[in-house]
Amino acid sequence: MKSKSLLILAPAMLFAQAVLAGGSTPLQCTSTSNNVAKASHFYVAGVVGYAQSPWDEIVGGDHGAISISLPKNGAGGFTWGGSIGYQYQSWLGIELGAFNLPVVTMKITVPHSNISGDISTYIVYLAAKLSHPLTSHLTLFSKFGVGYQNLTADKVLDQGTEGIHSNSNFGPYFAAGLSYQFMRNLSVSLQFARAAGQSVHGADEDKYSTNPNFYTAGLQYSFK
Repeated sequence: MKSKSLLILAPAMLFAQAVLAGGSTPLQCTSTSNNVAKASHFYVAGVVGYAQSPWDEIVGGDHGAISISLPKNGAGGFTWGGSIGYQYQSWLGIELGAFNLPVVTMKITVPHSNISGDISTYIVYLAAKLSHPLTSHLTLFSKFGVGYQNLTADKVLDQGTEGIHSNSNFGPYFAAGLSYQFMRNLSVSLQFARAAGQSVHGADEDKYSTNPNFYTAGLQYSFK
């Protein structure tokens, strides 16, 4: 009887062991997929800081019979911006963002008259974001992409080829910085960014825009 019982129990024990062993594999896969889901998320961010946009170096001074001065924000000023992004993996993401540059006041002195007007500029960029964790909370990141700069100048600043004309251009954009995660969904950052401008001397008009540098601090909320 004992031998018959062993013969019956042995296959049952082997079957139970196989079921339990096979059941561990789906649990491991589920855990891995959860980790991937946590790494992938959308986020929104806002930044404030200083934009260095040296108009005084580009067009300031005397140009023949015309003299140009920049009484307001000629070298730069306060900037703000924001972004939305998708973190695909812990080290790779994509980001769409924008900066609003400080309004520059320009004064043009021509023979027998003075003209004053404003220049407004914004930048939109699309960039890949690469991240490298230094600690569990501190992350080093960089961004590489393309930026679109749009400049609007008051019509009174249009003084032929020597004036300032509204224009736009595409160019490279890059940034680098550090972020610190102090809560599950919140992090702060310090960032340096640079966008490309242009200096085109055309037959009918010149098109100018600066190569601005952005020094900003930001706050990010991650949807995870």
